[in-house]
Amino acid sequence: VAIVGSKSALDAVDEDASAAQAAQQLAAASSYWGEITATIDWCEPNYVVSPYVAGFVNTVPNLGFVALGFFGVYAHPNLELRFVLTFLSISLVGFGSAAFHATLKWNAQLGDEVPMFFLSLCFLYLTIENDHFPVKHPRLPYALVLLLSVFVYFYTVYRFATLFQMTWGILTTVTVFR
Repeated sequence: VAIVGSKSALDAVDEDASAAQAAQQLAAASSYWGEITATIDWCEPNYVVSPYVAGFVNTVPNLGFVALGFFGVYAHPNLELRFVLTFLSISLVGFGSAAFHATLKWNAQLGDEVPMFFLSLCFLYLTIENDHFPVKHPRLPYALVLLLSVFVYFYTVYRFATLFQMTWGILTTVTVFR
């Protein structure tokens, strides 16, 4: 028995999803930054708190990483370059991530994800060269810079978010289990 004119639960969900998407598009269109050009947008509803910040909850805490990285350099004077670069890349990740979540622009997404990749390479280097003085693998920094360069090239050319997610995940896993 069918009831004529009734909506199924699935139809109601589709209407709710369409309304939510329409609201997101309207919010983005009226934002300070304009159209969303990032390849991913999965964190929170956009422009709820301010027309200047797409993802407020993800933007504000990232500013703490900017301070944390600079504090690391300040609190530990006379650090080796590898530690200074690691602390500064923490700041760079915080700045880039805040910019990305605030704007949802492709360039800001690069400013978030490329420093994350670089920071992971710094951590990998620190785990490999831990307690080795003189340096045990003197060519390793060149190999890591080459890896970063290849990643940035392919990522900027193809804008394939899954490339970042896969390579960063593998790199992080290798570092953790090293």
